Amino acid sequence: MRNGYFESCDAEVAYSMVREWKPRRIIEIGSGFSTRAMAHALRANREHDGVAGELITVDPSPERLPENGLGDSITVVVDHVQRIDISVFEQLRADDILFIDSSHVVSVGSDVVREYLQILPRLKPGVLVHVHDIFLPSDYPRTAVLDNLWFWSEQYLLQAFLSFNPEFEVLWSASAMQLSHARVLEQCFPNWTNSYANIPPSKRRFIPTPDGRRVWPSSFWMRRLTH
Repeated sequence: MRNGYFESCDAEVAYSMVREWKPRRIIEIGSGFSTRAMAHALRANREHDGVAGELITVDPSPERLPENGLGDSITVVVDHVQRIDISVFEQLRADDILFIDSSHVVSVGSDVVREYLQILPRLKPGVLVHVHDIFLPSDYPRTAVLDNLWFWSEQYLLQAFLSFNPEFEVLWSASAMQLSHARVLEQCFPNWTNSYANIPPSKRRFIPTPDGRRVWPSSFWMRRLTH
């Protein structure tokens, strides 16, 4: 943590989801510090539980990954998700994870359009889905929009996707928890307290804060239901 991208609450929950569900395969769209957290969890699954898993991360610019790699179970595909065949995602099975952290922009031919209109509807029952930088039920943070020019729209498509949709259940919304149950979050994630204040000032630009003290966690987890 303290990296300015994937911070407290989000990192612990991602690690815990991989440890709890023990996926055989994770496909990550957009790489970075989340890749490291999940790679550590996969390693723990193998060493402590005897469950092997692989992580495939798709990113046209994976510059935030370590140069020496993250191990044999991690495959980096340097490409846009729009060019990845849909059949790759159809191979995900129950308890596997699709981890989305891409451009956050809905536009003609964008990665987000591909993800929500073509990939999500084809996922098998039981597949878990993570989406990052989801601030629902709030709008995108005002300071992030004005200072960083975050003209994002993904969370509105996510809300529309889930409205009247009985095929997916929400497992976790970090932003909603922060807004309604901040004290519970601090009890469960001690590192969250002063998490923003502890980030070096040079790395704070891309991590919103609700109060100048704690980061604004923004991971959203859902699951394709098995009827």
